[in-house]
Amino acid sequence: MHGTENYQIVAVAETDYIYTSEDSGDNWSQRADNSLWTTVSSSTDGTKIIAGGLLYYLYKSSDRGLTWSVLDVPGNFWLSTASSSDGEILYAGGIFFIFKSEDGGKNWYPIINAYSDLSIWLSLACSNDGKIIIGTALSLNGVGITAMYLSLDSGLTWRNIIVDQQDHLWRAVTCSSDGKYFYAIDNVKDGSI
Repeated sequence: MHGTENYQIVAVAETDYIYTSEDSGDNWSQRADNSLWTTVSSSTDGTKIIAGGLLYYLYKSSDRGLTWSVLDVPGNFWLSTASSSDGEILYAGGIFFIFKSEDGGKNWYPIINAYSDLSIWLSLACSNDGKIIIGTALSLNGVGITAMYLSLDSGLTWRNIIVDQQDHLWRAVTCSSDGKYFYAIDNVKDGSI
């Protein structure tokens, strides 16, 4: 089924625990306490993991989830994270802001853009090098309006690529390693693009 190579997988059951698998998902180990987790991302090799939730903190593990430390980033309800393949470029989104780290989570700064002031960032994904970012956001300006935003320059500028007036709730998004292909899940219609 999986061939001869095993893959490290990390997953979070929303508002439950973080789980890791070192055998391509055949067996799972519970990691970290139940902290109302909502998001998790990892480096390609699975050693560096970033996780966030509804309790204002972001956490990082550098040992495949065995131990965790709190990251020094302003508190938020963290709903989305993304990681470059080496785990050095990290993004974390929540209510009103997306924060970025270029040093594996040691230092963070907000990405300022026209969309962050009244948006809840539901999902983020980035290319392997962290330069291409796609995000889904729920606008508080227009009740029920969700949109997708794309940055091709590491978060310096963003453009709206999909706006949908109350017909969809684009909840989760991912992209290919080169950032050329994007996929999203619609919580309302269970569709995808």
